[in-house]
Amino acid sequence: MNIQLIEMTDKELIETTTHSSKGNQLKWQLNDKWIKADYLGYEGLSEFMVSNLLKKTNVLNFTQYHLEQIKYKKNIYTGCSSENFLQKNESILTLEKLFRMYYGIEISEKCAKIENIKEKIKYTVDHVIEVTRLQDFGKYLTTLLEVDAIFLDEDRHFNNIAVIYNENNNTFNYCPIFDNGAALLSDTMMDYPLGEDIYNYIDQVQAKPFSTNFEEQMDAAESLYGVQLRYWIENRDIECLIDEIRESHLYPDEIINRVEACTKEQVHKYVYMKTAPPKQEQKHFIPMESKNISYQAIIAQEDIDRNQDAEQWLDR
Repeated sequence: MNIQLIEMTDKELIETTTHSSKGNQLKWQLNDKWIKADYLGYEGLSEFMVSNLLKKTNVLNFTQYHLEQIKYKKNIYTGCSSENFLQKNESILTLEKLFRMYYGIEISEKCAKIENIKEKIKYTVDHVIEVTRLQDFGKYLTTLLEVDAIFLDEDRHFNNIAVIYNENNNTFNYCPIFDNGAALLSDTMMDYPLGEDIYNYIDQVQAKPFSTNFEEQMDAAESLYGVQLRYWIENRDIECLIDEIRESHLYPDEIINRVEACTKEQVHKYVYMKTAPPKQEQKHFIPMESKNISYQAIIAQEDIDRNQDAEQWLDR
């Protein structure tokens, strides 16, 4: 992977108006590209991993992220970039802002007063549909919560769930899945310092926004709107991505090894979402040096791996 240094200035700097629960990254817009610098650890690496692995799922609407090295003033940052998915006259409308504009309430405060997790989700979805007419918003939200559970994205607050608003015709659309930088234990500065047991960290990660438990809020959403996410991610897909990251020389081995272990642990946790790839699925992440391996051999080995994985997890 050949990473070229991108030099950014104050001219491209984006003034952030919405806030993460952990602060704000440096962000720039260069033509039709959004660029973000790592802030608390390896957010760019997490974006890269999640977006590439979503290619191995039934999710079609997501943002692709690329690893970047960024120079801003006198500092060099690691980070990531993505294409601007907004069209002319479109803007991102977060749920926090939507509820404030159309209902005059703070949705985070409202949900905090509702005890039942399923009722929190249904209240949110029903009111979003009432404003936007996006009838499948419940399924969309369920997919978000499933993706967050698999990749341990702990930052899905109501300013991180959004719809697209078109001011020209006053219509709404679904946002692609984006902004997964808080996934995979990326915060090495405050919550998940390097050098500790990642399996203890995995147990400590708290979800948002309806429960601090990933499974509780995901199960509640699935009971309302059904299981939405299906994936066919195999260990070799993760390993090929990890090889790409090593070749970039952007992150130390300690971080790369942690991301690999965390991703494998999480992907194998939700066996009920795993499925065989569609027949038309193109095999991603085959290293250049492995292209002499036959396509049939790869499929056969993946079938063996998939069956073994399923047997191991069902025996637990």
